[in-house]
Amino acid sequence: MHDTMLSQGGIPNKVFPDVYGALPVVEEGFEGADRDAIAVKFGATAAEVADDAGVSELEAGKALVQLYYEDDYSDVQMLMTHGFDAPHYWREVGQ
Repeated sequence: MHDTMLSQGGIPNKVFPDVYGALPVVEEGFEGADRDAIAVKFGATAAEVADDAGVSELEAGKALVQLYYEDDYSDVQMLMTHGFDAPHYWREVGQ
């Protein structure tokens, strides 16, 4: 039953840990760094995260947006900037 539970966005709850776990991890310490450069070097698009998580791109995209705005997942970062065809996501973790 738990695997069939849906989030508010209509995504199965089991998708979230898979998507969260598939995000690239960046060690903190980039304070003041160019976020565009971090996103290009370390970030992943929803399509890339979906491939790693074994879920659809649509599920990954929705899950990433929900994770980004969820207080419990404040380590999830996102950047959409000129020159990107899609937002780039990553996790910033303490050293």
